[in-house]
Amino acid sequence: MNTLFLPILLGLLQTADTVYVRPSFAVSMYVVQPTGSVRVAVDNYWSRRLLIQLVDAKQQVVYEEAIRPKDQPYRRLFNLDQLTEGTYHLQISDGRQTVTRNVAVGAPLPPPVQPLRLIRVAANELTP
Repeated sequence: MNTLFLPILLGLLQTADTVYVRPSFAVSMYVVQPTGSVRVAVDNYWSRRLLIQLVDAKQQVVYEEAIRPKDQPYRRLFNLDQLTEGTYHLQISDGRQTVTRNVAVGAPLPPPVQPLRLIRVAANELTP
């Protein structure tokens, strides 16, 4: 009877071709308005050394930082004012897993127009 179940068990083990592996870290990123800075948060679940790189479209590394396991949690505000227009890639890697987020830097916005003087309009009064 045991010899009958062995081929079935081996068949089940061979058909399982996908294995879920828990990521070693998580990344969240959002733009801070109106400054145009980017806030990055990294949670390192397995306490591995992480490498953060900001890479331009020509694959040139613009910024690089190594995060040690004791630097937890990692939170950083990236000021992108000095970067030229274009698409950049923020890459976070532990050597096994790499997460890439795209950042588009556009032309600077013109300063807001300030009114020269304040004008108020009173509400109409109805007279009978």
